[in-house]
Amino acid sequence: MKMSTIKNIKATWVYDNRAYVYELVSETLTINDQLGTSRFELREVDGEDSNLEIVIILREQNQYHFKTDYYDDPTEEWSLKSFQSENELILYYDGRHGIAYFHLVLGD
Repeated sequence: MKMSTIKNIKATWVYDNRAYVYELVSETLTINDQLGTSRFELREVDGEDSNLEIVIILREQNQYHFKTDYYDDPTEEWSLKSFQSENELILYYDGRHGIAYFHLVLGD
């Protein structure tokens, strides 16, 4: 998958039995197909959290990772599981920082 096909991103993060819903901050999506990266900011819907800066990295075909400025080490990468259909890609993280779903809407 080419990162340049990403048209929108939403996320849900579950931590300490509480769900947080995020949406893409307009004009923040930056894609580099050559490096296989997508950098963007997410804003918590109906919340008070600061925006999260997220980078999704495609290491090899269908092997995704992410990193964020939210944690102590913004360079540390976290592995993602992926599920793809024709028009969307779901990336899933389950680890010590909770559970996160990144829903990427794809287009031409």
